[in-house]
Amino acid sequence: MGKRGSWWSTPRVACVVAGGTQTAPGGELSLQAVCNWASAAFGADAVVVVPRALHFATLPPGPRYVPVGRLRALTTEFIGLNARCDTYVGLGDRLPILSRAARSVLVLQNANIYTSHGRDVPWTRRAKYEVQRRWASWSFRRADRVVASTATAADLALASLGADAEKIDVIPIPPIDVVRARTSQSQVLRTIILVGEVRANKRFTWALGEIATWASARGAPIRVVHVGQVPNTAAGQAFRDAAAGLDSIECELRGSLPHVEAMRALADADLLVFPSKLESHGIPLSEAMASGVPVVCSDIPAFRDVGGASPTYFSGADGTLAAALASVEPDGIRSRMAEVGLGLVPLDGAWKLLAEAAPLRR
Repeated sequence: MGKRGSWWSTPRVACVVAGGTQTAPGGELSLQAVCNWASAAFGADAVVVVPRALHFATLPPGPRYVPVGRLRALTTEFIGLNARCDTYVGLGDRLPILSRAARSVLVLQNANIYTSHGRDVPWTRRAKYEVQRRWASWSFRRADRVVASTATAADLALASLGADAEKIDVIPIPPIDVVRARTSQSQVLRTIILVGEVRANKRFTWALGEIATWASARGAPIRVVHVGQVPNTAAGQAFRDAAAGLDSIECELRGSLPHVEAMRALADADLLVFPSKLESHGIPLSEAMASGVPVVCSDIPAFRDVGGASPTYFSGADGTLAAALASVEPDGIRSRMAEVGLGLVPLDGAWKLLAEAAPLRR
């Protein structure tokens, strides 16, 4: 765990505030990547301000961490409070309204705010997305540097914000806590894993039905492990009901796990199924590739950016996931998928937010 310190302990500060993403797995992983960069960029002078709700054990050693309450974290996110900050890194598509930092780096994370939403999304959420989009647009214009993890996220943001493409770089998030890279695949599919909080855009309930259809046709049961929060929402209840009511699959809901344990569960699976219809990056996809686990996922631009030719893609129409699962059963196919994935995933350590390298795949 990194050193803890005082907000005023050094004149040279790399400040990261993630008040709005303090419990989201993607936010935590991005924060870890940024902390690695801060340590490399500032050495012993690196100070990172984080909400107390974060698990300090997950943060990399090196920086001096200053835990603050949620109110202070959000206030810092709104108005700065960073008079002695050399570099302010804004996680979650926004920078503070007032900032005296020498440089500001904006990290784009949330594809939801750059996408048009229909009436299936409540008006309150659509209004929230619009406020966030306007704040992101303002932050984009005043940032010295902007980083996105996929070309799709960058293109969505540019189209939505109407901002200058010259200041944005596309730098993939490297997987962390990789337990092992599998060198061989099981001859028979026995365990499928789903990773992520149950939300409507993840389509996990639909995926369970497709897996059950495929399992019934093959005449052999399949075990499905889900890692992630199952909230007390309509989507969460539908998922729990489906997991309990399908005879051809055995479902195990493990809930939220520490990231290292989630990575062990992923490494033990024969296949990751990722059925989302909207993602900014899809970190479990790159984690599976780094672990040598083949992937079957929905055919969306962000997944094409991350996975390339490694996954087997499906359109998301009824029957397409079941057909994709049947297509990866023959011997040798999943081994080739995993081999391609291992060659594509970034494993070069810290997310180099201030690297001067040319943007990737633009």
